[in-house]
Amino acid sequence: MKMHREERTLIDGRKLLLYRFDDSEEAEGRQRKFWAIAAPSWEARSVQVEEWLKPITDALLCALPEGTGARVLDAGCGRCTLPLDGEVVGIDLAQEMLDTEKRVVRGTCHSLPLRTASFDAAVSRLALMLVHDPGVALRELARVLKPGGRLAFAVWGPPELNGWRVAE
Repeated sequence: MKMHREERTLIDGRKLLLYRFDDSEEAEGRQRKFWAIAAPSWEARSVQVEEWLKPITDALLCALPEGTGARVLDAGCGRCTLPLDGEVVGIDLAQEMLDTEKRVVRGTCHSLPLRTASFDAAVSRLALMLVHDPGVALRELARVLKPGGRLAFAVWGPPELNGWRVAE
């Protein structure tokens, strides 16, 4: 599977690196298989995982709108453990990761099965770096946001520095 790297410069001068893989079906299949295997361990260690992710979680929550009533999409939700206010809808690729007692949808960020302009905010914690084409995923997230909606996401650096890619 071949990977392409694209570098963009943001308005404030920071660099944004986008990685795209040639075969989206193969990439998604690998992700599904990895998370299906990892799901039981992820759930069993959820307290440790959340403690480890707390600084990232806190930063993401600060970037989201405050107050009740906001409709929030948790993209790449996994077990849907982010402490979000309002109406939360989670979406994840791996059925085994989804907590079916919460409002979740199985799907990908490349083609969100959600209405246009239907969310006040979207959040993604350490998931967008794993998608086949981040540009497509970001456009889809923007599509489902209402005008003025907020997107907050956290990703790791390039694949060679990303421990999850190594684990996969």
